[in-house]
Amino acid sequence: MEEKNPITQGPLMKTFILYFVPIFLGSLIQQSFSLVDAFIIGRYAGISSLAAIDATYGYTKLLINVFITLSLGGTVLISQYYGANKLKEVDDAVHTLMLFAIIGGLVIAVVGYSCSPYFAALMKVPPDIYEMATAYLRIYLSGAMFVFIFNIGSAILKAVGDTRFPFHLLLMASVGNLLLDALFIMGFGWGIQGAAYATVCAQGFSSIMMLIRLSRSKGLIQLSLNRLRIKMDVLLPILKLGIPLGTQSALYSISNIYMQRAINSFGTASIAAWAINGKLDFIIWLIIDAIGITTTTFIAQNYGANQSNRMKASARFSMIMGITMVGLLSLFMYYGVKPLSSLFTSNDTVIELSVQMFRMISPFYAIAIVSEVFSGAIKGIGDTFKPMVLTLIGTCAFRIAWIIYMLPKSPTVMTVLLGYPVSWMISTLLFTSLYFFMRRRFSSFKVDAVMENRVEGIT
Repeated sequence: MEEKNPITQGPLMKTFILYFVPIFLGSLIQQSFSLVDAFIIGRYAGISSLAAIDATYGYTKLLINVFITLSLGGTVLISQYYGANKLKEVDDAVHTLMLFAIIGGLVIAVVGYSCSPYFAALMKVPPDIYEMATAYLRIYLSGAMFVFIFNIGSAILKAVGDTRFPFHLLLMASVGNLLLDALFIMGFGWGIQGAAYATVCAQGFSSIMMLIRLSRSKGLIQLSLNRLRIKMDVLLPILKLGIPLGTQSALYSISNIYMQRAINSFGTASIAAWAINGKLDFIIWLIIDAIGITTTTFIAQNYGANQSNRMKASARFSMIMGITMVGLLSLFMYYGVKPLSSLFTSNDTVIELSVQMFRMISPFYAIAIVSEVFSGAIKGIGDTFKPMVLTLIGTCAFRIAWIIYMLPKSPTVMTVLLGYPVSWMISTLLFTSLYFFMRRRFSSFKVDAVMENRVEGIT
């Protein structure tokens, strides 16, 4: 008897939550790498070291996230193939995607190491933290291949419904990162470079274990290293979906780089305060990201299974769940931001700046979940071009225009940060309009024909 796929046939709310929770917890543990770094660095290496990491954070996000999102076009296809029970296509996509990740990781490591000093200068990193920022970047980006292997492997597992193993692996890697942080920073006194080495070692461990897990899999996603090869009839559909995703991620990162560059111009205290905010609100963004990933997977698999009503129900439930969780957490953190900020530093100036920043932005986080859900739903049906265009307009173009035209009128760091919630509102209006326009077409999609054409490289 054929086993039922709970995403396309099981109880929706229960399955959605069971799928979401491991993704969120796994991402929470993964992000604890930077959280642990920030706590130990802020307390034991000083506020300048904490600022040095965040001053160029947008650069690492640009190099790493762009390639990961480019590759995630393949996981959308894997979800669709899996939902449609296309076994050979699943196997081909897994092997093509993993080799693509390995090659990309090596390329990014070389480019990142070589260009780090130039980018630190472009980001207007203050002279007192320039050398520390460059050293951290070079070490961290040297391990880019580890990041790619783990994230792509994790995405492959999640695409077919396995969220437990990535979660358990991240838990082990996080504990290892914590121990190495303590050893390298508190024990050896290596400062910011010790934090970078600890993170790379932990990521190396997680990538090796991921390859072992995939190679020992007995299901559709079994990875055989001697069968790793780039199949163009598989890569082209992946790139067709992935290039808009990668471009969207690049645009998003570029806009954040532009914003961070403006923040950097206000000095080390402002950079450190914004860095602390990034460590405090990362849980909110993990919820938003996990909701988006879950929405895309549910829409993609039900799209492959021709379940149009279930697609709409998935989007509706993810919206309710996301707004509720983000709204309640934002409210809690609004009142608790001061004691939370003091965990990272005892510098009163930095703490007060952090409180002001967070309380200005936190009421708007719930708006961001709306555009994430609608964007995830549209990506799930294989349309990644339109979300890219809307991201270009609502995020990248607007934030750059904000810095160029609004910041000179009121040259303060708070003016810079106000650009974030305003851009969220614009993006939400755009994605909401697009989703309700496209939702009317859900029941008319000819899924099998579309997927067959995509495999053949026709569409």
